[in-house]
Amino acid sequence: MEYKFACSECKTINTVETQDSITTWLYPKLVQKILDDDYYFECANCGTRNKIVKQILVNTRKGMYIMDTGADLEFNKQQLIDYGVIDENGNILNQEQKPVSEVKHDPTITSIVEVIEKKVEEFRDNLLEEKDEND
Repeated sequence: MEYKFACSECKTINTVETQDSITTWLYPKLVQKILDDDYYFECANCGTRNKIVKQILVNTRKGMYIMDTGADLEFNKQQLIDYGVIDENGNILNQEQKPVSEVKHDPTITSIVEVIEKKVEEFRDNLLEEKDEND
């Protein structure tokens, strides 16, 4: 997605392409950028480095939650530790699949998760019906 961010120095509006979500076991590079304080854009006008501050849906093998990239780095690290993405030293972990019954979700996205699960179930049921009709 493209977002517009103002430069902290010259106030020029910059168009920046960035993700709305992270699937941590498929794209750990974005997690590493946030941990390294390397999630930024350079102003096209003056070259100032500006931190990208936005909310990102974080999809881990243990569940999903919303990360605010502008929050305290230690807070974001603790969330990544709690969800099994990194260890206490900030190293990205190999994330194992968890059974749905063991997965936790941030309450702010519970309704989104329920809609996705319903759509997946409907899609599966439709595929099974089509298979039965074709047999």
